Amino acid sequence: MPAQHDSSLVRLQPRADTIYISQDRTVLAAERDGFIHDGAEHGLFVHETRLLSRYRYLIDGISPQPVALSNVAQHTWLGYYMQLPPGLEPSEPDQGSGQVPEASQQTLELRLSRYVGDGVHEDVDLTNFTQRPTAFTLELDVDADFADQAETSGDRQQHGALACHWRADNPGAWELIFDYQAQHDYDQQGNTGHTQLRRAITLRIEHATSAPSYLNGCISFRVELAPHGSWHTCLNLIPCIDDQILPPRYDCRSFVGLHNEHDKQRVRFLDEATAFSTPESATLAPIVAGALEQAKRDLAALRLYDLDHGERAWTIAAGLPIYIGLFGRDTLTAAWQAALISPELMRGALPELARWQGTTIDDWRDEQPGRMLHEAHTGPLEVLNFNPRSRYYGSITTSSFYPVVVSELWHWTGDRELVGQLLGPALKACAGWIGMATVTATVCTSIRPAQSRG
Repeated sequence: MPAQHDSSLVRLQPRADTIYISQDRTVLAAERDGFIHDGAEHGLFVHETRLLSRYRYLIDGISPQPVALSNVAQHTWLGYYMQLPPGLEPSEPDQGSGQVPEASQQTLELRLSRYVGDGVHEDVDLTNFTQRPTAFTLELDVDADFADQAETSGDRQQHGALACHWRADNPGAWELIFDYQAQHDYDQQGNTGHTQLRRAITLRIEHATSAPSYLNGCISFRVELAPHGSWHTCLNLIPCIDDQILPPRYDCRSFVGLHNEHDKQRVRFLDEATAFSTPESATLAPIVAGALEQAKRDLAALRLYDLDHGERAWTIAAGLPIYIGLFGRDTLTAAWQAALISPELMRGALPELARWQGTTIDDWRDEQPGRMLHEAHTGPLEVLNFNPRSRYYGSITTSSFYPVVVSELWHWTGDRELVGQLLGPALKACAGWIGMATVTATVCTSIRPAQSRG
């Protein structure tokens, strides 16, 4: 029997400009050192809102040196950092190359273990790998701006009130809360009204070896370590999206095991989806077998759990990092192309898009009865109706491709009951809109030459 691959092992990746850790509608986008330094593309994004715009650790005011940083899975990440322990005098240069950094000879190690699932859980561990005691201040420099994803690299359109609170909660727990509220009066092609938005994030500290304090954007811990001593705290990042609290789905040391329903559903898909199994499987080039396995993991990583239509009927986002939302054409295309792996995406995408099908004439949203959705977003600019993209229909391809994917679902599954449901009002209305659009396009095409001749 060939040896089984241990998928829990860390696979070090080349250092890209941005590190992404994501699951569902939560994306932590950090710079290559694992921290957030006010960059336009970086932050903790939840429902297309940048909750945290700065997030970095300092040891006595100095950034620790990254040593090894990598995703363990798409939703988990492990980072090792080192620094010469404060208060220790440098030793004699090494007698070999003379190029060995002093911190690698006398090491203070910072290890960060991150788990993303709705909220974020982070284990923070410090170890003094020297023969001498050391004492220092560990700082977490943090800020929040609640920008829409589109505003991080452009002009800000929505403005609101941001409050910040620090408090001791239950014994042994402390919280830093950023709370943002905004409102907007809109008048868009007959769409008028008043909208409100509230988004917040709580940084909750638990199990800290020493108590934290807070001042001017920095959470500080006074750390004292004996030789070979260690220090630990847990940090939970808890988003609140329009009064819906999203607690982390993970706790300490969550790299191994099934911790929640999302984990179970992901593993079920990976276990049941198409896999190579032939007498020659063990001799296939790793890139051949690995391509299929990675494709399955990539699809599972884009799952939007709030749009599930059952354990084996679900929908994916259009893509990481900026398209974490429901798209029509992209979702249908991915579901159809993934049919070789599993029909689960078609089973989820088709009824979900039918739920968003146009029912009225709305010129601002380009909505028409029977027309299928182009995209649906949940960011501040959409919720506050600065643009129509919370429910936008400005594409012909979703409607024309929808019947094709219904037929592909029948070809791949023969599921008469489900296909029969999809052949009902949704498909008829879609076909009616396609016919109307085709007639309109034909008329417009026939008119234009006559106008040009005139």
